[in-house]
Amino acid sequence: MFWSRLTGRAMELAAILGLVFGVTAWLATSVILHGEFNLSKFLQNNEDTNFEFSMLIGNLTSIISGACFSVFVSILSQPAIDESQVTELWEKTRDIDNPLSPWTELYIKEFSITEKKLVFNRPSLLQMRREFRVTYRIAFSLGLLLTLFLIIGWPALLASIQVFSNGLFRWWIGLSDAWAFSAAIFIIIVPIVTEVLDLMKQIQHSRVLRSVEPVTQNVPKPDDKPVVTVSEQA
Repeated sequence: MFWSRLTGRAMELAAILGLVFGVTAWLATSVILHGEFNLSKFLQNNEDTNFEFSMLIGNLTSIISGACFSVFVSILSQPAIDESQVTELWEKTRDIDNPLSPWTELYIKEFSITEKKLVFNRPSLLQMRREFRVTYRIAFSLGLLLTLFLIIGWPALLASIQVFSNGLFRWWIGLSDAWAFSAAIFIIIVPIVTEVLDLMKQIQHSRVLRSVEPVTQNVPKPDDKPVVTVSEQA
């Protein structure tokens, strides 16, 4: 997402090939470590952690190979572009606007400029980068740290525990369920609530405009001259 040469075909191939390579690595390491591929060992609570390690290897292979494929395919399919073409690509993404939350309203507060002036002078990409430089760095740093924790820290922590006790296993299942349901609720509910609130605000704004229009239409303009009928002239 942060690389201008990244193409849609590269992302599609990376997702498909990453899945294929990950499953292949998982099956291959399972056969090597166990001498056979037996799914029942995953359900056994014993000291044999080879099955978990094979899953870890498969996940890492899928993630790393997917990232590599996206880079390689983009380099091969997309020629090098200059700064003007990069700006043009990002301008296309900024043209995608939400009618309920137009960018003119969103940028007024950030750039401290009036709405009338903003309509005719949209902030450039360079201004956007300068304004949101700190936000970009914070988001990028937190995303990188979270990714490293989920890829390296979390599996390493689980691998060090070896065999779960009954209480620890219940705690782990509860934590996993809470994490999954919280993420699902946030991903599904928050966008819906946000759109509904924006829609209600827009409806209320439209009602206010309708109530004001009849009054303003009947108010004579300063330049309008009174109409004099023939009977009044007589």
